[in-house]
Formats: sequence, C-alpha cells, structure tokens
Amino acid sequence: MDTPKYEILSDGHIRALRHVNPGVDVGDIGGMVGGYRNLAHDGECWIGPNAGVLERAVVQNDAQVFGHATVTGNARVRADARVGEHVVLDDHVIVEGRAVVIGDVSASGWSQITGDAKVSGLTNIGDRVIIDGNAEVSGWNYFRGDVRIGSTAFVHNLGDVSCDAAIYQSDHAMQNAVPDLVMVRLRGGTEWVYGDMFEGTLDDLVKEIPDGCERYYGPLLKFIEQARERVASW
Repeated sequence: MDTPKYEILSDGHIRALRHVNPGVDVGDIGGMVGGYRNLAHDGECWIGPNAGVLERAVVQNDAQVFGHATVTGNARVRADARVGEHVVLDDHVIVEGRAVVIGDVSASGWSQITGDAKVSGLTNIGDRVIIDGNAEVSGWNYFRGDVRIGSTAFVHNLGDVSCDAAIYQSDHAMQNAVPDLVMVRLRGGTEWVYGDMFEGTLDDLVKEIPDGCERYYGPLLKFIEQARERVASW
C-alpha cells in the first residue's frame, strides 16, 4: 500500500508523511482540515499551515490553498488552481484549471472560476457567476446573478453588478487604444458600457462619435464590434 500523503494531528492540522511537492516534504505541517475527505492523497495538492479546508470542501489534483484562505461548504479547488491570502470559498464554488484567487475575495453560491482567470482585491462573488478564459478581476467588485466574465476581460473596480449579465473588455492588443472601457450585457440584450469618461448604453457610445470622424475613432469602433460579437456568442 502506498504511504498516505499526510496524517491529521490532534489540533486538526495536517503533517506530511512523504514528499508532496517541491515546497512540502516529510514532516512539514499543513493547514486545518475537518477530515481526510478534505484533501486528496494523490497529486501534489496541499493546504498551507495557516489555511483551512473544512466541512465537505475538497482540495485535489495539484491545487494549492495557502495564506489564511478558508474553503468550506461543498467548494472544490482542483487541477492546478491556486487559492490564497484571505480568500473565503463556500457553498458549491469551483476553482479549477490554472485559476488564481488571492486577496480578500469571497465566493459563494454555484460560482466558478476556471481557465487562466485571476481574481483578486475586494471582489465578492455569488449566485451563478462564471469567470473564465484569461479574465482578470481586481479592485472592488460585487457580482450577483448569472454574470459571465470571460475571454480577455480586465475588470477593475467595476462596483456592483447584481443582475444577469455578460462582461467583456477589448483584448490586450487594443487596451492602449480604448483603455478602461468595459461592456456589460444585461439579460434582455441591453449593453451598458462603463469607463472613466463614459457610462451609458453601447448605442449611446456610438452616438458620441462625431460624423466624419469614424477613421479617427477606429479603435473604439473595433471595440464595439468585438464586444457585440463576443458577448453574443455567450
């Protein structure tokens, strides 16, 4: 029989019984668990000494939970995902792929953070939010409802989006031309654009372009075209 990866000490912390990964070897103390169901014995997954995975939550594959992160409920952290600092995951949240969740993020409900997504800051996620692709979310954000943030979206300090919506931002090659513009598509088809200099519908943004200046505003028109095509496919 293969040597178990870890044992549970009397205080609830785990201790490695074999080499786990390049950062964890025999005798190293890990985080708090409620039982052996919380951390898989296969793979390189591990829970850092100040983190906790409790109730029916599971860390598996090569995922890492570190810092003061807490994973509870039926949450899953798997594949090559990284969850750390002061993150709190609860309910049926899934973090997988190569996603990274750090900072003071709180996620609950049936939300998913997957792919190469990176979520940080004071982001609060609930209900059925999906963040995937190469999306990056930082700053202060509050997402509720059926919100989808994907592709190359870069969302910073968007604030409260408590509705069913899809969020899109231009790809990185265009962000110098149209910085700080984020489009939110609400259920029913309304397209709302947020930015430092503009807030309104996508149609209102088009009206802001003076007649005869379409060439000068080419990058902005491209953003609008890409945004509509991308979000329509979600």
